[in-house]
Amino acid sequence: MRDVFIVSAVRTPVGRRKGYYREYIAPELLALVLNEVVERVQLDVTQLDDVITGCVYQIGEQGFNIARMGVLSSRLPVTLGGISVNRQCGSSLSAIQLGAGMIAAGTMDMVIASGCELMSKYAISSDVQGTLPNGENAGHPITQLYLDRYGMPNQMVSAQAIANQWKITKEECQDFAIASHEKALKATKEGYFKKEIMPVRGLDKDGNKILCDTDEPMRAGVTREGLDSLKVLPGTEWMTAGLSSTVTDGVSAILLMSGEKVKKLGLTPLARVVANDVVGSDPKLMLTGPMTATPKVLKMAGLKTGHIGG
Repeated sequence: MRDVFIVSAVRTPVGRRKGYYREYIAPELLALVLNEVVERVQLDVTQLDDVITGCVYQIGEQGFNIARMGVLSSRLPVTLGGISVNRQCGSSLSAIQLGAGMIAAGTMDMVIASGCELMSKYAISSDVQGTLPNGENAGHPITQLYLDRYGMPNQMVSAQAIANQWKITKEECQDFAIASHEKALKATKEGYFKKEIMPVRGLDKDGNKILCDTDEPMRAGVTREGLDSLKVLPGTEWMTAGLSSTVTDGVSAILLMSGEKVKKLGLTPLARVVANDVVGSDPKLMLTGPMTATPKVLKMAGLKTGHIGG
């Protein structure tokens, strides 16, 4: 198996619901990042082997193979293929996994692994119970056996179940949420995200055209009192939108390359892909996958939890 390296990485600033990117269509935004990730290392794009894009809701603007549509909307050659993958929340990670696997196996040398999601337009479950072009009901993938085993899982209900099972309190979750915003604001102010972010032209809240170079969902001055004022979500005891990941829009991409190509082109890698893993989790506790995957991948990499920085 060959070594696989990441030689370039870029992302758009994260946009909030109907924020920066409300006038973009998905392939346009993806194309900007595909162009940028190769431009950063001045790569001869004719050497690229494939583009793999993780996308959960492959419908509407994100349908018709978003990876290929991104390529055809970019400056990359028309001969470059593209494939879209969906592993729900792990989709872009699986794009990296697949690209790295092909390079390690020797079937490819250079792959762009990317992720694209405009949640403002395609919210959770957008691909379920839709309507076909002829007006007929598209149906849904929920089988009776699934319903008998798991019911109809809901992320916030699952989050509450996890909190109860592991005795995590509302106050601990609130403190974590507050610290998350504070850390993001501090890291932004100190320039930690500057290298990875590609400034993108977008719109401010009043519809004025601006150059977006910072993540939009961050909030200053988040307090327990403010979080307490939010409505408790149905089916939960104290979960609120303030304790949830936000609805966001954005695109990212990394350039994966074999060790042989890295040496030939004289590039300095950002990182080496050492190990990866995939697990499934109980739909009733759908957010617990990392608890199983993390020790497995650390063992594969010869590392322990203490080796990972906080």
